[in-house]
Amino acid sequence: MSRSSSTFETTFLSTISRVAMSAFLLMVFCHVGKADPVVPVGTVLGGTFTASSNPLQAISGSLQTLDQNGNPFLVTFSSQGGGLDFFGVPGTPVVFQAGIAGDADQGNAAITVMFSGTGPVIPNTNTPTLDLIGTATIQFSGFACPTNCLVETPLFSYSGTFSGPVALHFTSFDLNGVTAYQLRTATFTTASVPEPVSMLLFATGLAGSSLVIRRKYRLRR
Repeated sequence: MSRSSSTFETTFLSTISRVAMSAFLLMVFCHVGKADPVVPVGTVLGGTFTASSNPLQAISGSLQTLDQNGNPFLVTFSSQGGGLDFFGVPGTPVVFQAGIAGDADQGNAAITVMFSGTGPVIPNTNTPTLDLIGTATIQFSGFACPTNCLVETPLFSYSGTFSGPVALHFTSFDLNGVTAYQLRTATFTTASVPEPVSMLLFATGLAGSSLVIRRKYRLRR
């Protein structure tokens, strides 16, 4: 092989390498340019979750939140998914779960919820309806949008875990001559937690009131 041929091959391979590298960098830059923007993180103060035996409305509810700027924002959702599937005869311990994931069918949220819990045993009764108190854990995460996350850019993200008492509502039906109960709804509500700014203002107000009371007491003496 001549020296000129070797030089040509070296130059050619070098050129191909540079072109390939340029194409690779272009792909990377384009991908970065099209990447989703970083979504701010909001704060969840409290909310209500209701799981249902109706799979077309498996879980619905609302969340009291603060956006990334500390402004109150109400998140609502209702979506089909895995509904409650528990039923049992008297003496059966209550165990249940439900879940949804994705853009809510109704509301301004894209949300994933896992709702699970337990309750006492079904009592020996034959009433048409039955209400018990159980314990539930709810894990959730998602995005809040102005009105509809299917067509709008999320305003902020949120996530959290709630645990505590849950209201369980059952209806009866005949199961081979025995009265059985199907869990129709499980409703969990947690009170809103005051944000730090509100707590600071409340504490400041108490301190001011205490100071005024002390001054009045001294003047009376």
